[in-house]
Amino acid sequence: MQEVVGSLLPFAMAIALGPIPIIAIALMLQTPAPGRTSAGFAAGWLVGMAILVAVLTAIAAAVPEGDAEHPRHWIAVVQLVLGLLLILLAAKKIATRPTGDAEAEMPTFLGKLAQTTPGRSPLVGFAAAAVNPKHIAFVLPVGTLFVDYGLSTGQVGLAIAIFTVLASLTVIGPTIAWQVAPERVGRIVDAAFAWMVRNMNVVSAAVLLLIGVNAIGKGIANF
Repeated sequence: MQEVVGSLLPFAMAIALGPIPIIAIALMLQTPAPGRTSAGFAAGWLVGMAILVAVLTAIAAAVPEGDAEHPRHWIAVVQLVLGLLLILLAAKKIATRPTGDAEAEMPTFLGKLAQTTPGRSPLVGFAAAAVNPKHIAFVLPVGTLFVDYGLSTGQVGLAIAIFTVLASLTVIGPTIAWQVAPERVGRIVDAAFAWMVRNMNVVSAAVLLLIGVNAIGKGIANF
C-alpha cells in the first residue's frame, strides 16, 4: 500500500498545488461570508474529487483483464497519449504566458467565484473539483494505477480517500486555518492569490510537464 501512495502522490500534489484550488479558496475567503462560503466550497470540493476518482477507477476496472497472451496494453496507450497531451498543453501555457509588464488575466469563471454565496458554495466546490478537464487528465492515470496494482475493494476505497485528502490540502488547510486566525490567514492567502494569478501559466506548465513525463514513463514501462 505504501508503494501505491507513493505513486499517486505526484498526481495529488499536481492538483493541490495548481492554480485552481489556491485561487478558488482565496476568492471564497474574500466573499461577504468567508467562513461559511469557504467551508461549503471545501465540502463540495472533497465530494467532487472523491467521486471523480471513484468513477474513473470504476471505468478502468470495468475493462476486461488481460493475460500473458493479451496484456492490457490499453493502459500503456492511455498513459502515453495523456502524457503527450499534457506536455503539449504545458508548451502552450509557456507560449501564452504574459511577458514584460503585461498583467496576467484571471480566467472568467474564476473571477465570478468572488460572487459565490454560502448556499451555492458546495455546488461550486463540487464543480471546480469534478468538472475540470485538467483534473480528469490528472486523475485518469490514478484510476489505471489502482488497476495495475490489483488492489482489493477495501484498499481502493482507502487509496481514493488518501488521494482525495492530499489533492484537497490547499483547500482544506486555509479553510480550517481561517477559522482560527482569520486576519493572519487572510493576508497569507491574499499574497498567495496574487502570486498565483501573476504566475498561473508558468505554474500550470510546470505541473503539466512533470505529470506528462511521469505518465509517459509509466506508459513505456507498461508495454
